[in-house]
Amino acid sequence: MVENARAPVQKPSTNRDFDFFYDGLNRGEFLVQKCDACGIRRHPASPMCPACRSLAFRTEDIGTAGTVYSYIVHHQPAYPDYPSPHVIALVEMAPDIRVLGAMVGCAPGEVAIGMNVSMEFVEHEDGFSLHRFRSVDVK
Repeated sequence: MVENARAPVQKPSTNRDFDFFYDGLNRGEFLVQKCDACGIRRHPASPMCPACRSLAFRTEDIGTAGTVYSYIVHHQPAYPDYPSPHVIALVEMAPDIRVLGAMVGCAPGEVAIGMNVSMEFVEHEDGFSLHRFRSVDVK
């Protein structure tokens, strides 16, 4: 299980289209874009709405609750600071938003499609945060 809260990782690149997302993670919020023109939510962030091509958007915090939509158990090649095997989950956070992330808090054999999870925010060495998921079904 990935439990090292301060594992060394490469700081993500940011730009004006993504800064809101990483600023939200640093505050413990999972923000997505919502188009001002047509209301479509999108993640990952993009400068233009794929539905109506508007450049105007606002951000929306969609919370931390989700369900496992799919997952893989990663065995090889070994990845520094992660045990082998470890789980990477595709989590449905909202009907139109799915997010990839590391899964913690349960053994690989306990992960199942439909499992309830909560997103956690992990602060890393360089003062930035990233997300991961923890099962709320397995105690």
